Amino acid sequence: MPWITVLYIEDNIVNATLVRRMLRSEDILVILAETAHAGVDAAFEHLPEVILVDSSLPDVNGIEVTRYLKDEPATANTPILMVSADASAQTRAAAQQAGCDGYLVKPVSKRMLLDVINGFAARA
Repeated sequence: MPWITVLYIEDNIVNATLVRRMLRSEDILVILAETAHAGVDAAFEHLPEVILVDSSLPDVNGIEVTRYLKDEPATANTPILMVSADASAQTRAAAQQAGCDGYLVKPVSKRMLLDVINGFAARA
């Protein structure tokens, strides 16, 4: 049985599959959602311990998804990590203002991702 559940909201199936494989080997259950709307639904259905969100999604951007989830009582305290190809200071600042608890620039290493997830889990 997995020790933690992570929701990854990511429209690029290659990126999503790569992260799922990296984390599955560490006994972490990864739930994938390809759109913001599907991700919000999955967040309320599964109540994951950590949410990873891409900054650029086809329906609503990751910053808006974060704002919405942080405003909802069921997910307000869930750590959200933005995982983005955008390394700009502006996007990083916008993510932080929206409520993101962390920001990683793609491509991410397994070690980096695990360190952040383990840090969130230790605080919970």
